[in-house]
Amino acid sequence: MEGLVRATHSMQAASRDNETVGSYQVERYTARQARNKAVKIALGTLLVAVASIILPGIHFVSVPLGVLASPFIGAYYYRSLNGAPKSMTGDFVCPDCHAANQVSAPRVSAYYETRCVQCQHEIRLTPL
Repeated sequence: MEGLVRATHSMQAASRDNETVGSYQVERYTARQARNKAVKIALGTLLVAVASIILPGIHFVSVPLGVLASPFIGAYYYRSLNGAPKSMTGDFVCPDCHAANQVSAPRVSAYYETRCVQCQHEIRLTPL
């Protein structure tokens, strides 16, 4: 398996009027992972198209359309996933109680909201 593509960045942790700075890592899809996922999706589309043979009347459109569309769907997913963010992990200190916190998210967005493990205050994490 190819090496993981990770990058470490700074993030701001804000709770009410207090702020601290932490760090997070973003794991990105490698070319191999993107290719494997795209092949699975293309084969899944092809399988659904072949399985639709049993549908009377509709199979005249669904089978040829699925067979023709599957490579394009695979190429689309490869292009959209190659180098795209896969997951995020981070470490920060709670701005209110100064407890050490860790966060892990399967999807990456512009910000992430969580609660402190000790004081349970809501914390908004924003990349810097």
